[in-house]
Amino acid sequence: MGQLGSTMANGAAIDDAFYSKLVLLVESNLEREEFGVAELVRLVGLSRSQIHRKLKALTGQSISQFIRECRLKRAHTLLQDPTGTAAEVAYSVGFSNPTYFSKCFREYYGYPPGSAKQSGIAKARVKERFPSIRGIALLMLISFTVFAYFVSVNIFGIRDLKITTSPKSSVSSSLEKSIAVLPFKDDSQSGDNQYFCDGMMDEILNHLQKIRGLSVKSRAAVERFRKTDRSFRYKARALDVAFILEGSVRRDSNQIRVTAQLIEAASGNLLWAEDFGGAISDTLLILQRNIAKKVAASLGTVISPEAEQSLNQIETTAIKAYDLRIKAVYEQQLFWKTRDINHLKSAHKLLDKALKIDPKYKRAILAKGEVYIGEKKYDSALLYANRLIAADTAFVGGYGLRGECYYFKKNNELAIENYKKAIQLIRGYDEQWMWYHIPLGRAYLADNDILNAFIQFKNALQLGIDHLPQIYFNLSICYLQAGEYSKAEEFLNKCLELKTDCSTIFIYHWLMIIQGRYHDSLQFLRKICNERCERECSKAQFQTNMLVGNYELAQDFFNQWRKYQLVDTYFEYHRYELGYLYQQQGREEEARRLFMEEINRLSNHLNQHWEYTYLSLARIYSLLGNRTEALKYLTIYEEYGFDDGWQDFILIDPFFKNLREEPEFKAIVARAKREKLALRKQLARAETTEILYLNQRK
Repeated sequence: MGQLGSTMANGAAIDDAFYSKLVLLVESNLEREEFGVAELVRLVGLSRSQIHRKLKALTGQSISQFIRECRLKRAHTLLQDPTGTAAEVAYSVGFSNPTYFSKCFREYYGYPPGSAKQSGIAKARVKERFPSIRGIALLMLISFTVFAYFVSVNIFGIRDLKITTSPKSSVSSSLEKSIAVLPFKDDSQSGDNQYFCDGMMDEILNHLQKIRGLSVKSRAAVERFRKTDRSFRYKARALDVAFILEGSVRRDSNQIRVTAQLIEAASGNLLWAEDFGGAISDTLLILQRNIAKKVAASLGTVISPEAEQSLNQIETTAIKAYDLRIKAVYEQQLFWKTRDINHLKSAHKLLDKALKIDPKYKRAILAKGEVYIGEKKYDSALLYANRLIAADTAFVGGYGLRGECYYFKKNNELAIENYKKAIQLIRGYDEQWMWYHIPLGRAYLADNDILNAFIQFKNALQLGIDHLPQIYFNLSICYLQAGEYSKAEEFLNKCLELKTDCSTIFIYHWLMIIQGRYHDSLQFLRKICNERCERECSKAQFQTNMLVGNYELAQDFFNQWRKYQLVDTYFEYHRYELGYLYQQQGREEEARRLFMEEINRLSNHLNQHWEYTYLSLARIYSLLGNRTEALKYLTIYEEYGFDDGWQDFILIDPFFKNLREEPEFKAIVARAKREKLALRKQLARAETTEILYLNQRK
């Protein structure tokens, strides 16, 4: 018994030291909003899973929850100073969004930041998790915790939590074999070979992603460092990788020189570097493969026979066809940046030449189909998808392209079928194709299958796919559809921290107004809107100002949005709202004329079976006092399912004011809310369920 007591005392001391060290590290970095889980893990020196298990046992928290709690506690202390505003405090403790800070603060303390000055001390309901849980949790888990600690001492050599990194630690642990391939620099005298450098980078990246045991960041993740002079250590921290591969390409006429080097971020040690030079020929394709192999060897990674076979496959021996394809891909990327259709025309010409040289070049065929996707010529793209599948039934990209075609053709069933086929064909850990979980989830969303959509986005997140803004955005949509607004907002904030995307801005605004938070929406839009997002921002400003009664200003924003009606078909489904603005300004005759025009127009579109047609008709008829027609169309809309939080917004929407006391209206809303509650329960279960896909691929 005495020995057990001694062991427990030692365990408690260890946990005290561990917990205190974590607090110290976080508090030392509170002002840095980019400080997060990845950097804390790096500083502690244990693996993410080790820290998570220990912290969960001690506090019941995840690592990110622990960091947020530290930020909130410091914020509470700072708010006692009457000279600092809540927004200033939010920024000083690492929150980039004061609105999100206020939400988190209120959830944790039970009152808003503005009340902290009067409270002095946090409310009693906020408990110090560490001491309250330790008494029970450690008695149950002491054997496991102590055993895990001593294993970490003996195996990993961690006897304290000093902020040090062993020079060989990153090579010895597969978890830390994480690498980012930075954009290769163009050292050519002409300076017009960036497409060739990008092609070199992409090929090496694709080869590395085929090697099991390496965690390789996608091109999307590293693209933001193309034009920055930040140090490699900063880039590695931001990307959460242990190694950086960088290089340069010098091309003059038919001669090429490639320089590549592998750097360990923590120590700055150069693990491997080499120059390659000579005439451009099909040996270039072998060179790209060999660079990937040498990187793997430098990190002590054994290449499996399957990966070796995949690496040795060369899709074309025609170097000219390869050169034309990578130039076409570069033109595609310029199109997505500029929306200049001439880049797609140029890509078509280049790919036609490439396929004339090598008609069986699969990635050139795939690129041709993707160009047609960019042009919205989905039937043409489908021809190339079918051509790929006919040539190679095991080529993942063929099914992915076909899924994309059917998705845009609004055939969700066939889109889902082809995306699933693409995922089933994925071998090893080939990240270039793993991202198909995202479009598969998107197709499920379009099919109103929220649970399966959520599972796919969760798959993408757990697999570590580097399209985080897309994943966070789509997870927020799933939660929005389920009426889980706090979680939807959480993921939208995560999305905005990574990328200020126009769609995210609009959905964030919509999330606030369906909850009646109109003034929060206005403040958010004033702070974040920019010229690049004028279409989404003018639409959002119009909606919010209409709801708060700023009718003339709302009309100004409506007219601003009107400029985009040719490229925003959704605009048509809001034209009747201009009639509402007229009505509220006393322009009754103009309002009624517009309502009648919209009823006629929308009635002619009923055969398209788009749910918002029925919702729009229900809103107009309700506003006009025609309860029978309003309830008829609202009942039809109910059959499609209440999307985007309408089951709640319908209760505050001024268009439905005349219906709210109707028993049938109340019954419709009650049924919708029950369905959303059931969906929330399904998502809650899915949140705690490990995905099966990873297990299938082991």
